[in-house]
Formats: sequence, C-alpha cells, structure tokens
Amino acid sequence: QVKDAILLVAVGDVVAGVDLEHIAAGDVDTDWTGRKVTLRLPPPSVFSATLDEKATRVYSRSTDLLAARHEDLEDRARAEAVRSMEKAAVDQGILDRARREAERALGALLRSVGFTDVRIEWKKS
Repeated sequence: QVKDAILLVAVGDVVAGVDLEHIAAGDVDTDWTGRKVTLRLPPPSVFSATLDEKATRVYSRSTDLLAARHEDLEDRARAEAVRSMEKAAVDQGILDRARREAERALGALLRSVGFTDVRIEWKKS
C-alpha cells in the first residue's frame, strides 16, 4: 500500500453566539407597568471556524516512491481541520456557553433599563 500523507498542526478559533438580527417584533412581550419582559431568542449557532494561518503549519509530508502526489492534500487537510475544530467545539459545549452568555448579557441589559422580571425563551431550531 503506497501513501501520500500529511501531518498538519492546526491552530484556530471557533466563534458562536446568538444572531440578534433574527429577533422580530413579535419575539418581545413587554409589560411596562409590571416591569416584565419576555424575549424569545433564536438558538445559538456557530458563526465562524477559522484557522490561524500564521500558527498552522505542516509538520510533515511524505509521499511513497510509487504513490501519486496529491497537490491539494494540504488544502484538504486544512478544510478537514476547520470541520474538526467546529465539531469539537460543539461537542465540548460552545453552543451551551453561547446560550448562557446571551441570557446573562441580555438579562443584564433588560434589567438596566428598568425591567425587574426578565424571561428569556428559546425558539426551536
């Protein structure tokens, strides 16, 4: 079995959050006299997964004598690294953290403008 192989050391970032552009007027219920507000948010999502091109590097590359050298192997390895980073971040709870952070930040914002009863609900995906 001949092989064309690469070992890529990938460094990158995965960013997740709640896209507030998906909030419609009907997603906010307010009771100003009771100082109550209910906010329905879209589910958190991954905004981006990117490699740090300066820190990501090819650690080794080997092509057996009889193997065909795939010139796109590094590009494919980089694309797979991005997919793997995103999956690992989701598996490790990045969406749950984004949900908690959105609840914390938006709850604080709504309380700062005078609401005392703040409820945050989540729309289905």
